[in-house]
Amino acid sequence: YNKTISLTNRTLTCEWCKNAYTVVPSKIEKARFCSKKCRKEWYAKVWSQTDEWKAESRKRAVTILSEGKISKVESEAQLQLNSLLSEMSIKYTNEFNCKVVTVDNYLDEYNLMIEVMGGYWHVDPRDYDTIKYQMQYDRVIHDKRKSAIIKNNYSIDLLYIWEKDILESKEMCRHLIQKYINNKGKLEEFNSFNYKLNDDKLEYFNKFKPFINYTASELNDLFIP
Repeated sequence: YNKTISLTNRTLTCEWCKNAYTVVPSKIEKARFCSKKCRKEWYAKVWSQTDEWKAESRKRAVTILSEGKISKVESEAQLQLNSLLSEMSIKYTNEFNCKVVTVDNYLDEYNLMIEVMGGYWHVDPRDYDTIKYQMQYDRVIHDKRKSAIIKNNYSIDLLYIWEKDILESKEMCRHLIQKYINNKGKLEEFNSFNYKLNDDKLEYFNKFKPFINYTASELNDLFIP
């Protein structure tokens, strides 16, 4: 099989700016843009907006984070949870790779998962009646998506330990985590802000509704910048 190669320059049309440009024979097959500038702009404004690129980007980010290829600045709440799990002699993996998402803490011996929830970023309902900022809205949508992925792919209900609780009510969190383990991942409620410790006994009170439990339509109504 002999492949015929053009020996003359060709005039092509740039896929981005639509201007004509000349290409030498050796680069004809790969030529799409008249300049590096056009190629970068096309990738930034066209390719990077496709579902395919976004899916691959999420996978790359998860792999990089889970393999420790970039430095992750851990919050005080995350450090406190790690410390508590160690005190309880619970083996765990930080940033556990679930292919398209990562989970803050995977409990190695129990096949259970814990997320640490910052009050501002994840919108603690004790502090917010509505969602005030776009970044908060986006994070809540992401949290809903992650919860569904973990439930559908791993049959696990995530336990949410909120920042205020791990910093101010560590013993309550200890009891809640132990109950989560003892009950093999089954609880009345999976958010720490709906529990309190009374005479060294864990009590559940259904007072606050997490934003991830609202429908997409309800979240749109609650998003009031």
